[in-house]
Amino acid sequence: LEKIPDKQRSTKITLCLANLYTALGSTRAAVAAYKIAWKANPYIIESAKKLIDLNVSPEEVMNMVENFFEDANVPWLEALLVSYGHEVNHRPKKGLEVLDKLGTGFHEKNTEYLLQRARLYALLRDNVTALELFSRAHNDDETSFADMDAYARVLYEENDNVRLNRLTQKLLQMNDTRVEGWISAAYYSLLKRDFEKALSFVEQATEISLRSYNAYICKGEILMVRGKEKQHAHMEAINAFKRAWGLKRGILACKGLVKAFLKDGNAGQAKGFARDARTNMPDSADSWVLLGTVYAHLGQRDKRINSTNDNFEKAKRAFRKALTLDPLSMDATYQTVNVLVFEKSFVPAIELLKKSLGHCNDHVVHTELAKVYIKNAEYGLAIEHCQHALAYAPYYEDAKDAFDR
Repeated sequence: LEKIPDKQRSTKITLCLANLYTALGSTRAAVAAYKIAWKANPYIIESAKKLIDLNVSPEEVMNMVENFFEDANVPWLEALLVSYGHEVNHRPKKGLEVLDKLGTGFHEKNTEYLLQRARLYALLRDNVTALELFSRAHNDDETSFADMDAYARVLYEENDNVRLNRLTQKLLQMNDTRVEGWISAAYYSLLKRDFEKALSFVEQATEISLRSYNAYICKGEILMVRGKEKQHAHMEAINAFKRAWGLKRGILACKGLVKAFLKDGNAGQAKGFARDARTNMPDSADSWVLLGTVYAHLGQRDKRINSTNDNFEKAKRAFRKALTLDPLSMDATYQTVNVLVFEKSFVPAIELLKKSLGHCNDHVVHTELAKVYIKNAEYGLAIEHCQHALAYAPYYEDAKDAFDR
């Protein structure tokens, strides 16, 4: 393709070149080619999305074709790209606000629009809405593989093994050379606690594509869950999350790295990645939760439970900031509860979790409540919440462990 003179290259050829450069890891060449393709045809939104993924600011991407949006009168296209920029920078609420301004209309049946909204709701941890949107997009075009790996991940989080199994079979039957089907199969096996199968399936995905962000996220998550049963599995998880982070500076990769490094006892590396997230995504509640989590870990390691514990104070400030940005953030809630429990403030921890049931009545909240009730020697209430958790998610190990205790 490079032998074709620049002036004779069509936009398709330029886009193909850009994709090949991306696959090779030649970021600079890929960015240059995507810019040429984007300027030549702004309707090819793949070019714009790839540029944003490769750390070109959304503002710069939009400014390259500013006159196009003014002349072509395509507010829906501009909204999709602006919203995608907010998604990559982990500002899901702002992304949804941009889409909401379009109002209702043709885009309700537009697959790209539905998937964009689904991913944003998934970032907000509103899995019920995300699943509804993913399902609508899939039903509108059952032959499309776009974002079906993200759909599978949300089904896994919701412990919906029936729909996850159905999606996996459909994707693999249609085309077993796409990563989405294998990632879906890996999450289904992980839900069934079959770690070897899950790893085998996700390895198949990474063999098909060395550039699949979601495949490496899935692999890291499998290794972290298996790490509870197998020593040093978290070391392999670090490598998987690093591969994902190298492909895209996403919050999932950063979360995985922070959690894995803390598991490895390397708080310095965890703090470095948490600070990166906070710097790159200052409006993200999750980035502040990550930083607070590291400080809380350092505070617990110091084993000094008093008001002068600087790390605990830094952790609390970070969690307060997270809850200011997103009052419904369950990660910030859980981490605040962890600090309260370590300080033996069980009653405030219980009240905070009970308040959360109003907007997040799931197996995780009930399990966390059970754990605190155990600490507070209220075993009857602990058993009750364990039973609630296991009714929602029979395979949830933390709930089983709390029930055994």
